[in-house]
Amino acid sequence: MVTRIPSNSLSTSAQAKLSAILAPLLQHPDPLVRIDVLRRCVSLPVTDSQRQLQQPLIQRLTSAFPDESFTAAQAFFCTYSGADGEVVAATVQKILPDRQIQTTINALQSQAQWRRSQLLPTIRLVLAVLATDSLVSSLR
Repeated sequence: MVTRIPSNSLSTSAQAKLSAILAPLLQHPDPLVRIDVLRRCVSLPVTDSQRQLQQPLIQRLTSAFPDESFTAAQAFFCTYSGADGEVVAATVQKILPDRQIQTTINALQSQAQWRRSQLLPTIRLVLAVLATDSLVSSLR
């Protein structure tokens, strides 16, 4: 089980250290460990200003395990939204050719139910990316 450390009361330095601890755990060989870390990132989001979690989260977005890819997408939107909307849009653009975008869109819809005002700029950017691809534009 992953320890639950509320990150909202941590200093910027401590949050960077927490991200540095979580990032390698997202590469763990056991998918149950990775999913537990992802759930932690959803329930207690970390401010990842150094983008230590970005690549590990992107790798999990295209996981062969549906639970892992969905939870990774939720974690990604919890970690990088609002001011980081451009990061989210670039990531959606990057995974678009993999055609596993439906899971990511479902996770964004799920998060939007609870955090609509925070995610609205990110949602607009993602929709702009989706509009560029004729195969997924129907997902809008």
